Amino acid sequence: MNPKTQELSVRDAAFHTVHDYPGGCTPLAARMGINPQTLAHKVNPKDQNRYALNLEESLRVQALSGDCRILHAMARELGFVALQLDPLDDESVNNCITAAVQEFGELLRTVGESLSDQKVTDRELSQIDAALGNVMNRANALRARLGEMNDQLHHSGSVIDLRGR
Repeated sequence: MNPKTQELSVRDAAFHTVHDYPGGCTPLAARMGINPQTLAHKVNPKDQNRYALNLEESLRVQALSGDCRILHAMARELGFVALQLDPLDDESVNNCITAAVQEFGELLRTVGESLSDQKVTDRELSQIDAALGNVMNRANALRARLGEMNDQLHHSGSVIDLRGR
């Protein structure tokens, strides 16, 4: 199974994140300003007692590599799902709604195609997960846009908050 798609433990995710970096552990360690052997020991799943990535190092590894398998493994182990939020642009609320509805339609189409033979393969489940993630990202973008509108209203001083806030 491909370590980029399988459900990895946090330690295995850290190992693969570091060793799958272009050029491996050495160039990533150089970017982090630490010894490559130290980094290799910190992500070795068999060396759990002496070395481990601390939280800041884990964030740095993921930020520098662009690989967030550690985050996803942590979220999964805690019963959560981590979604990447798309940066906000100047989309109107109506465009956000339209995009969210289109993504939801794509999710339903993907699920329908998967169920056409009454089976859900690994590939189909991966496609469903991707489509569901797109729906959630679009819903989050809509919520963020509406939140910005609300913030602007509060900062303009033209809103009286009856909830006492």
